[in-house]
Amino acid sequence: MDEEREEGQTQRRRVVLLVKEPKKSDSDSSSASEDGDPYGIALREAGYEAIYLPVLAHRLTNIPELRRIIESGASSHYSGLVFTSQRAVEAWKEAWTGVADPESLNDPGCTTLPFYTVGPATAAALQRLPGHAVPSLHLILGAQEAGNAIALADFVSARHRQWLPEASSSLVRPLLYLVGDKTKDTLSNQLGKASIPLEELQVYETYPSPQLEQDIQRICHASRPAFDWIVLFSPSGAKLVLPHFSKESLPKLAAIGPTTRDYLVHTARVSCDAMADAPNPASLVKALQAADFSDG
Repeated sequence: MDEEREEGQTQRRRVVLLVKEPKKSDSDSSSASEDGDPYGIALREAGYEAIYLPVLAHRLTNIPELRRIIESGASSHYSGLVFTSQRAVEAWKEAWTGVADPESLNDPGCTTLPFYTVGPATAAALQRLPGHAVPSLHLILGAQEAGNAIALADFVSARHRQWLPEASSSLVRPLLYLVGDKTKDTLSNQLGKASIPLEELQVYETYPSPQLEQDIQRICHASRPAFDWIVLFSPSGAKLVLPHFSKESLPKLAAIGPTTRDYLVHTARVSCDAMADAPNPASLVKALQAADFSDG
């Protein structure tokens, strides 16, 4: 009995380095909170310790152009919008803040258009916007069904025409895809195969955090013991972080989805020890636990 008690007392939480910025607080979109980040909450509840490493900064681009699209009536030019990141949602919100009188627009909020999203986090970010900036909730689609670009393309290919009037010229109108500077062409290629036109507008760009190196040094120095896991949320994040670790000193690596996994395995040439089935906290925890359990 004493041996069991001693073993329980010495057992420690496994340390997980999340290569991401903590989620911004719903009550204050200008601040980030580690306490409120859903990944950190889920990991702590599962017995892990979460540490955050923001590696990318971003800036919005082409906001005047996006505002012009809104003011000219997006529904007369497009058959829907596509959001695959919360940064794109930020750009949409910023464009709307510059509209002098939203209620005077012919198509306030593009309320007749479907908004396609990747994952529940992006959908939730849209749902938090003012009512005039988004359609009815039933037109925010794909949150649960589409966790990556290929799944979203399949979802849009199967569903898009049912949201449009039959025999309507709107079928030839493209979807407007709000992208960043590092967006892959997976979605556009897949939709092209389904003869669904897609028009991209870059609305944000990313660049390495100016204090990345000192943040890595600070976190590595403060983390005793060392990390058990590094969780990577994008190829760009992996590209920035991995050079700071030798292959011999790398902990286990987890990817949030197949795109990041493929980068680790095929480009970085390192092992991916776990991958979340969907880009959400519960799936990540499940993947980490399965890998830890198999290791004994």
